[in-house]
Amino acid sequence: MTQMTRQEKILALTTYELEWFLSNGDNWVKDTADFFAKGGFNKRTDKELDEAMLLRFGSEEESK
Repeated sequence: MTQMTRQEKILALTTYELEWFLSNGDNWVKDTADFFAKGGFNKRTDKELDEAMLLRFGSEEESK
């Protein structure tokens, strides 16, 4: 599997968060809006994106 670009990681994480919000959003509207209004995942460092990817999707080895 090829390495994801920064933009691909941001898209995957944003999609994940929006899907989660649609299922659980009743109490999270303000927090979610604040997160994305302040730059969302675009403000995260590469290391922070990698940690978020690991937390939400696991390692490449775990998904095999």
